[in-house]
Amino acid sequence: MDNPFGGQRWRGRWIWPEYPPIGINGDASPDIDRTAARSWACMRHSFRVAAVPARAVARFTGDSRYVIWLNGEEAARGPVRANPRRLHYDLIDIAPFLVAGDNTLAVLVRYYGQPTAWWMPVNPTFGLGGGAFVLEADLGDSSSVVSDQSWRGLIADAWGDQAGRTMEGGFSAGSPERFDARRLPHLWNQPSFDDRDWDRVV
Repeated sequence: MDNPFGGQRWRGRWIWPEYPPIGINGDASPDIDRTAARSWACMRHSFRVAAVPARAVARFTGDSRYVIWLNGEEAARGPVRANPRRLHYDLIDIAPFLVAGDNTLAVLVRYYGQPTAWWMPVNPTFGLGGGAFVLEADLGDSSSVVSDQSWRGLIADAWGDQAGRTMEGGFSAGSPERFDARRLPHLWNQPSFDDRDWDRVV
């Protein structure tokens, strides 16, 4: 797919349900508690389109892995493995998932925290490095949707503490996740879900 964004500066903002546990060390440099930062984030955003455009390209990425649903249908997952100094983003045409009227984006993002065989953590800044997601989409007719503080989110506790752990020596093994579906809001990724009691993202 051709990239309509080219070298344009991103309009979407990095978002997360809460501020990551990033502090300042003795050298006045950012320092992160990676064990505390390891988490699963659920985020949602609803928006309206007057009419479905013929093409609506979106670009997005996350640290560390994400799945995106649009109107309840899985639209994408990623990003591909990359060096953290050059994080990849994905491009898709979301027009086939849109409907005239109300639309809902739902995103599940997993932040691994500790290095694995397939993911390397980025050096933290004073705001990034502990889980983040960014998105922007051109909906045509000068309208767009972007990740910003209008989104709602929560840190999900449905995944057990073993998720994402590695054995001594850094070899990733064992059960990849321990999941309790009772602790995840039912149908949270569907348009009908009421997220008004979720906090705004930061």
